[in-house]
Amino acid sequence: MIRCACTRPCGNRARTRDKVERARRRLRDAYRDARAKIDAIDPGDPVGLGTQLPGIFTALAAASNDKDLASLGTNQALDDAVKKSPSCSLVPRS
Repeated sequence: MIRCACTRPCGNRARTRDKVERARRRLRDAYRDARAKIDAIDPGDPVGLGTQLPGIFTALAAASNDKDLASLGTNQALDDAVKKSPSCSLVPRS
């Protein structure tokens, strides 16, 4: 559960949840779009591969800098949930 850091009842919890959900959908859509574009590239065409991959990676980088995620700030419950997520164990930590 995502919890607000506020000490009083407020609507931040619902807003935080909504922001995370919107960002998750945009990220999902960006990865789905990237996969479709990569699947459409002819691996035997090095020029096509070289010209299309940078744009695909740029779009994924933009999606990972989502405005809603950036506006969340520090949220301990969200940080803890991310650390426990099975998929996060695949990401190297520095």
